[in-house]
Amino acid sequence: MIKSTKIENTEFVMSKDELTYAEVIEDFEEASSIHILTYNISKDKSDLLKALKKCDEDTEICIVSNIPGRWEKYFGEYYKSKARKNISLYKSKLSPAKIAEKAEVYFCFSNHAKIIMTNNIAYIGSSNFSEESADNFESGFISRDAEFIEFLEEEIFPWIVESSSEYKTDEEILFFEVAIRKSIAMFGEMYEEYLQTFYLLADHRGIERWYYNTTDPTLSVKEMEKTEEICNQYVDLLKNVNKIFNMRAFSEEGVDNLDDVIEKAERC
Repeated sequence: MIKSTKIENTEFVMSKDELTYAEVIEDFEEASSIHILTYNISKDKSDLLKALKKCDEDTEICIVSNIPGRWEKYFGEYYKSKARKNISLYKSKLSPAKIAEKAEVYFCFSNHAKIIMTNNIAYIGSSNFSEESADNFESGFISRDAEFIEFLEEEIFPWIVESSSEYKTDEEILFFEVAIRKSIAMFGEMYEEYLQTFYLLADHRGIERWYYNTTDPTLSVKEMEKTEEICNQYVDLLKNVNKIFNMRAFSEEGVDNLDDVIEKAERC
């Protein structure tokens, strides 16, 4: 799905050694609402979060953040431990009670967009809501277009929130959500690797076609063992999820019992 709208009263900005959305931060104290969409926040610094505390007590604040991390080998105990610590850190720093009286916080593990805005001004670009963004070359657009700001508030943020987890979600459930999402991404990468292994892309009279590779033995036993290990770990993950979630929650989605899903996975 793509959502779009035309924009007026907009300027391009690019920066180094300062935040591209400094104008938006300056408007925090005058704002009646603030919306922040970011891929990450600073782990060590808190100046931007402290700026939110200077807002009027009636200012409505909505923050949506990803919780990034390296997941290529997430099944290892070190990566599991690191992921859980990262989730705990984000939940601590983004606690609504620490931010403002009317703050709402969500976690969206598929988000990579960045929007920092008030009801008066909006920034859309490459900068995260983190102090470290000032160290990089960053760019984006600053807009005071009232219709565009309304579009972001009423269409874009609700859309993102629909795919997000509320702050109050248990940390272990958040971990499982991240683990499942990243596992699915790993399976996608595995599929592409196998596709490139078994098939060759060739041009036939100006038309690209895939041909089954009958000559090159490019799939190793090591790769097969790696695939088997990942699949077994994913089945274990599903078993742990099954212990935590209430089965009735899956009935609405057409799955009466997650055990059936696990059993099918084990037969594959």
